[in-house]
Amino acid sequence: MSLLGRIKGIIKRPPGRNGDAAQWPFQRGPYRVVDATATVVVATLDNAKLADDLAALAPAGLCMTCPLTGGRGDIEKLAHTLISNMSIQHLVCAGEEPRKPATLAALRALFTASPDELSDAMNGAGASKIRLTATDVAALRKQVQFSDMNGCDQIDTIISRVRDLSLDTRLRTTGFVAPDGSDLVPENRVIAANNITHALVNDKAGYFRITIGERGITAEHFNSKDEPLRVIEGSGARSICLTLIRNGWVSKLDHAAYLGRELTRAELALRNGNEFVQDADGYHAEP
Repeated sequence: MSLLGRIKGIIKRPPGRNGDAAQWPFQRGPYRVVDATATVVVATLDNAKLADDLAALAPAGLCMTCPLTGGRGDIEKLAHTLISNMSIQHLVCAGEEPRKPATLAALRALFTASPDELSDAMNGAGASKIRLTATDVAALRKQVQFSDMNGCDQIDTIISRVRDLSLDTRLRTTGFVAPDGSDLVPENRVIAANNITHALVNDKAGYFRITIGERGITAEHFNSKDEPLRVIEGSGARSICLTLIRNGWVSKLDHAAYLGRELTRAELALRNGNEFVQDADGYHAEP
C-alpha cells in the first residue's frame, strides 16, 4: 500500500481502535479534568472562574469541573460525558444564580422529571428537539446522583461537599449479575470504574485450589463440604478456563473472572519459573 493509502487509512480509522490513545472526555467541551478516576463532577453555572479555581485546587474526590454557560447542547454533552466514565457517581451543581434560569431547570429535570417534563425543560433551555434518549437518561440516573448547590460559590463549602460525596461507597459494588439487555450503557466508549469493589459470594458449583508443578497447572475442584470432586490439569489458563465453563463447574461471573485471573497468574509463574501462591482470600463454595 502506498504512503498516501496508509495515511488515508489512519484518518478514516474509527476512534478508540487500533492504538488510538484519545483520552476521556471523548466529547469536546469546557471540561477541567482533575482525576478521571474520581467520583465527583462539579458543574458551575455562569462561572468559569469558579470551575478553574476548583480544578486548580484539585481536592480529593474531584473528577472534573464544567462551567455551564450555554443551554441544552452543553447539558446533553455533559450527560454523555458522565455516563462514559463509570467511576463518576455524583454531579454537584454550584455557582451563582444563572443568567439563564432555564439552564438550571433543565439540569435539574435531567435527574428528576418525567419524560414530558424533561422535554419541556430541555426545549426551554434552547432546544428544538431533545436528543437524549430514554436509555441515555435512565443510564445517567442509575449511575449518577445529583447534588444541588445552586447559589453557592464558596470554594471551601463546595470542596467540603465534594469530599463528603467522594466517601460515599454505596454504589461501588457490581453484584456481578449478568445483564438482560435493559441495563446496557448506551455509550460506544466507556471508561471502566476505577473505584469499584465487590464482595465475593460463594459459588454453589464449588471452589478451586490452583497450583503449578512439573506437569503444568493443576486446579483441584471441591464442593461446599471441602470434599474433592475432580482434578483438572493443563498447560495454560485458557484451556483450563474453557474446560471449567463448558462443563458447568463454575456458575458465577465473578467466580469465572477470579479463576481467569488466578490461572493467568499461574501460567505466567510457570512460564517464568517463579513461585505461585493463589490469592489468599480465595473463593469458597456455597454451603
